[in-house]
Amino acid sequence: MASLFIAEYATLPLMSGGQAMIAPEPAVTTQVVTYSTSAQSAAFGTQTRYIAVTSPGIFSYTVNDNPTATTSHFRVPADQILFMAVTPGHKIAAVTNT
Repeated sequence: MASLFIAEYATLPLMSGGQAMIAPEPAVTTQVVTYSTSAQSAAFGTQTRYIAVTSPGIFSYTVNDNPTATTSHFRVPADQILFMAVTPGHKIAAVTNT
């Protein structure tokens, strides 16, 4: 089993020319989801617009209101950080991949 570490953010900082792809710390909240077969996070908070995820294991993920991840979904290498825009109330699901 591996753990998916999730940080939720409400905004991105503004810089000249647009928004920066840097998360303003501290995060609104954080979660940890243990997975091997598909496992879901808790629903993202009402303020959450962006999340950062990482895991020590290779995983595939999907985001939706009731997601089930399969190895056919987008694959993320171990120990990488993925930053994405999300919808409040949605969840992320992860599954072990190779």
